[in-house]
Parts: sequence; structure tokens; C-alpha cells
Amino acid sequence: MLQTIDAYEDILHIHQAKDKNILKESYLMSAYIWDFKISNNIDALETFLYNPLLKVFGKYDMIFFPIRHGFEDHYTLTLLDTIEGKWYHYNPRLSKNGNLHTPCFNDVVQLSKMVMEFLKHHKKVQDMHFLRELLSRVYSTLIVFDCGVLVLYYMEHMSKMWLIMENFNEDELLEYKATCVGAFLNDESNLNGRIHRPPTYSQGYLNIQN
Repeated sequence: MLQTIDAYEDILHIHQAKDKNILKESYLMSAYIWDFKISNNIDALETFLYNPLLKVFGKYDMIFFPIRHGFEDHYTLTLLDTIEGKWYHYNPRLSKNGNLHTPCFNDVVQLSKMVMEFLKHHKKVQDMHFLRELLSRVYSTLIVFDCGVLVLYYMEHMSKMWLIMENFNEDELLEYKATCVGAFLNDESNLNGRIHRPPTYSQGYLNIQN
């Protein structure tokens, strides 16, 4: 799934470059970053996290960090909004007791501290320590094994400033999976300037600004 997320990020970067009506510029970090962190792969972190941060921070409005949490092979998405100066965490699946401060959240706290310390060291920021769980109800108890796909969904819709569905059923998840497959198959046409538009879903949406 890590490779799939990175490949889909490449497609989203192409969409963004071709979309002249985009409201916010987004940069999508590699999904392997947290794996490199927990394995203490300093060289890989330098290549895939620190060097890109120096190049893109201040040029992009939103920086996305997809994370695989190794203790349960679960995926969540973290967003650094450089305009607001805030961090947000999107978890497709909450814990059974509804506690937001899960091991996943703790991983995000560590990631945010690591990134902020690096940016402060290089005098990119003064203080941006705020971290909160956003859209804590964006999950489905019926779909617990497709968190990676839902991370793609969050990442695509937020980077394009589209609205986010509050809940998924199995048919709608299959529809979005088909959208992702279609994006891979039609990647050549995307390179020629064809901008993908979101599919029509039957359920309601949540505005990411709320």
C-alpha cells in the first residue's frame, strides 16, 4: 500500500500542476517517512523528508504526510497547514472507546515535533506547535481494512479543496477504488492536461473548513 500511495501522490501532483483554478497549493510527502523514522534510517529521512521540507516549506499551503502505523498496519493522514500554522490528523478509524489519543495520534505528535524542530533549526518557523484531531467522526465501523484507500480519498479531496464524505458504505468505497484504478490507467491522458473530477456519491459531505 505504501507504494500505491506514493504512486497516487505522483498523479495528484500532476493534477495540481494542470489545474489553473486550484485554490491552495499542496505538497504530498512520501508514505514511507514514518517507516524510515521508526527504523532510524537517517539517510532516507534526509532524502524523503528533510530535503523536500527545505525546498517546499513556504511555497505550499498544505503539506500532507500519509503514515503507516506499524504496530497494526493502519494508515492515517496528517496535514500541516502552513497558512493557519496548524497540524491536523485524519484517522479513518477511531478506537472502540472513542479515545482520540490513540497510539496513532501519539505517532503524529512525534512526527510533528520532529518536523517542527527541523524547521525551527533552519529558521523556517518561529512556533507552530498546535495539533488537534480533525474530522474525528470520519470513519466507518463496517470498513475497517481499507484505511489506506480512505487516506487516498482524504488526501485527494483536501488537496483539491473538495468536500469530504462523512461516512462510506461498501458500494461507495468500491466506487472510489474504481476512481483510483481509473486514474492509474488513464495517467497518460492526465499528463496531457485532463483533470480528474470527483465521482458523485449518494451520501452527504463534510466541509473540510468546519
